[in-house]
Amino acid sequence: MRTTTLLLLPLLTACGPVFKLDDDARTCAVPFLDWTGGLTRHVLQGNGNGEFDWDPADPGVARVAGAYDLKTGGIDYQVEYDAGHARVRDVVTGSGTLWPDGDMDVGYEVATTWADGSQSSESVREKRFGCDVSERRESTAGVELVFGTYVAEGMTYSREFAVGDRVLVADGLLEPTYAYTESVDYADQDYEFSFDEVGDASGAVVRDLVDIYDEVSVRGSWTRQPSGETLYDYRVNDRLDRVDKWLFTLDLAGTGTGTVDLDGTVCNLEIVAFACEKKGCGRDFNGPCTIPLLEPR
Repeated sequence: MRTTTLLLLPLLTACGPVFKLDDDARTCAVPFLDWTGGLTRHVLQGNGNGEFDWDPADPGVARVAGAYDLKTGGIDYQVEYDAGHARVRDVVTGSGTLWPDGDMDVGYEVATTWADGSQSSESVREKRFGCDVSERRESTAGVELVFGTYVAEGMTYSREFAVGDRVLVADGLLEPTYAYTESVDYADQDYEFSFDEVGDASGAVVRDLVDIYDEVSVRGSWTRQPSGETLYDYRVNDRLDRVDKWLFTLDLAGTGTGTVDLDGTVCNLEIVAFACEKKGCGRDFNGPCTIPLLEPR
């Protein structure tokens, strides 16, 4: 296995360094660069000097423009998204190594501007050796690890993430059409969690889930549109064996409306910045509420 020190290995010509793939030396026979491949794929869209400016077929992406410095290994580019998408722009900066056999080892920061005007950041270490890929992503939400392998059908992968003090593993398949499926099935003596998630080529995602903890169960689904708007449809069974039915929609900023059926008493929901209020259901039920299981952005 080659070392992963962040060095630059371009080809050298009389006019300076040039990056191009050596097809005879490719370490993975699967043609993944036709539809994915991160920085390597972007650089290959340029004229070989590391600069690129193009419109990929990725869902929701309008333009990717910037450069990989063939002398220093520096990375600096932006991803612009289609109008109406949840993301407006990603600014990517970092450094790393692209090998002419298709391998890659890069580390970078991603600063995201969202459609509601908010911003977030994420630190990423991404490696690809042969047909095997790995990613480590760290943000305020925690650390996520992805391990994948390119195969004829796309990329099979596992994704490790934390729920409280537990580490869960989701298994998935990402297809060259950008559709994907992912599932989790976890249980211990105190907690049960499972989901089946499907994403399509437009960027829409549907997750069916079961979450059971401390004798309270949440069953149902959420559906997230490319805009970030998410419809939640839950059945919550509490310790009193009462089933509450939640149906509401939220935008990126956590604002929206819906209803909750509290064992036959129906309340309207008004939600602003994730603060929930029940209205129109009488003095005994009107007032603040806690929204179950919020995850999508």
